[in-house]
Amino acid sequence: MVYAIFGAATVAIFVVGPRLARVVETIADRLGIGQVLVGAVLLGVVTSLPGLVLTVTAAARGEAELAVANALGGVAAQTFFIAIADIVYRTGTLASGVPTRQVSFQAAFLLLMLSLVVIALGSADTVVIGVHPITPVIVVAYLVGLSLSRRVDQQGIVDLAGIGAPVGDADADEADDTDDFEGARGGLRGKMGELEEQPSERVRRLQSAPMSSLWARFGVFATVLSASGFALAWAGSSIAERTALSATAVGVLLTAVSTSTPELVTAVSAARSGAIGLAAGDIIGGNVFDTLFIAAADVVGSGSIFEQAGESALLLAGLAMLLNALLLAGLVRQGSGTRNVDAESLAIAGVWCLGVVALVIRA
Repeated sequence: MVYAIFGAATVAIFVVGPRLARVVETIADRLGIGQVLVGAVLLGVVTSLPGLVLTVTAAARGEAELAVANALGGVAAQTFFIAIADIVYRTGTLASGVPTRQVSFQAAFLLLMLSLVVIALGSADTVVIGVHPITPVIVVAYLVGLSLSRRVDQQGIVDLAGIGAPVGDADADEADDTDDFEGARGGLRGKMGELEEQPSERVRRLQSAPMSSLWARFGVFATVLSASGFALAWAGSSIAERTALSATAVGVLLTAVSTSTPELVTAVSAARSGAIGLAAGDIIGGNVFDTLFIAAADVVGSGSIFEQAGESALLLAGLAMLLNALLLAGLVRQGSGTRNVDAESLAIAGVWCLGVVALVIRA
């Protein structure tokens, strides 16, 4: 029964997650908030809803190890998905079609957010008014970083997909970059939508649907994803109790991968279109938001979530940082490895596999 519930929740997230993202993007565009901070935060919340609900629910139930493992494991898993899509489809490099300065800033900012988590884990016994002092810093840092990211967008980003165009067209191309690559979660989901929308009659119908219909779909999809998050939190905890797997192993191998399936869809769609770099930018932006899961868990949990997270949490945070550093290297280097696959993608896949094995053995 537990495994059936886990499987059903995973399928629901896989099917409903991308649909909710498209609905919310359409609503944000209609309301004119897609390009501002409130739009980015709104889209970040709904597209990350299963992982957020799971992490907060686990923390509220006193399962700090599962909560932290799901949040950090999600960051690692989504980065791994990018590498796998790049390796399997071999249609471009990590820098394909991506504004390097913009996405590199987001990758560097994600490293900063993960560094704050590492600092908190290293001083886990420090608690002020029931939470770790780093928790409010994480929230403020996210808001400041999001604002800075928007400024980077507005400065005019080089579109690598347009390399080779006449120099005289550079200004016009540059003027289009902010609109084309503005992402729903601080990433590049807006451009990703174009890759999916052009051949999709369903998406065109969605764009012409009345607002009442959009809000109705939003309510249904959000409810399904929230329920799936609750179900996964219960199922993950039950699996950890019934098997030899620790809560960390369950979080990294099962719940984090399950709640990250919409990002797998994004990565595969981009890779098939020859623009794996766009998916990389989208997922990096989403991962920045996902670091807020831990801050939310610290607030709702009893005592410091970092103190109760278990010894493997620091190793998992380091793994997430290493994977993101490799991804950043691939974006900046703009090179290609074996058979048109970035060497960094091969490294990311290998490091994730080794890291998961180490976590399971350690746990």
